[in-house]
Amino acid sequence: IDFKFAFQPIVDVRSGTVFAQEALVPGPNGEGAGSVLGQVDDTNLHAFDRKCRIGAVKAVSRLMGHRTELLSLNTMPNSVYDPATCLRTTIAAAQAAQFPIDRIMFEMTEHEAIEDLDHFTTIVESYKEMGFITAIDDFGAGSSGLTLFASVLPDIVKLDARLIQGIHKSRVQKVVVGNIVEMCGKFDIGVIA
Repeated sequence: IDFKFAFQPIVDVRSGTVFAQEALVPGPNGEGAGSVLGQVDDTNLHAFDRKCRIGAVKAVSRLMGHRTELLSLNTMPNSVYDPATCLRTTIAAAQAAQFPIDRIMFEMTEHEAIEDLDHFTTIVESYKEMGFITAIDDFGAGSSGLTLFASVLPDIVKLDARLIQGIHKSRVQKVVVGNIVEMCGKFDIGVIA
């Protein structure tokens, strides 16, 4: 699977600064990521995930230079069979590019069904121990929701866009998001909307 990277800034609206650059994989002719992800299956999942991690580190190190924002990488939790083994090449790429690993945030999407919650918890704990930042992406969209949150306590939660879109018109959304923000605050977990 061939692809190039695009980077989408994640902005801290309070300070007006870029908090992170999220690596995205648009299709070769600008199609959405779905055109690339649609080519991923069990036979190429591990290689695809590794290629994305290494390629994004190399590309963002050229893009950002000495800036301090994070690199946000989407990862497929079910592609990680052993965290140390799977991240060896990512760490090597970061070292070669002189990009600090404590500025790499792994976003694990809640859309992908977590096949083994204990293994997923081990992955997140291992990433943290290695110095990476962890995030649950699309929080509120998946079926595991609060169970997943309570099991892993990520560094950051990225709320599902459907919880935010039209929030100014929905009392229910305001209450739900307000409670998530309050809950995350009690555990010093950042929230991205």
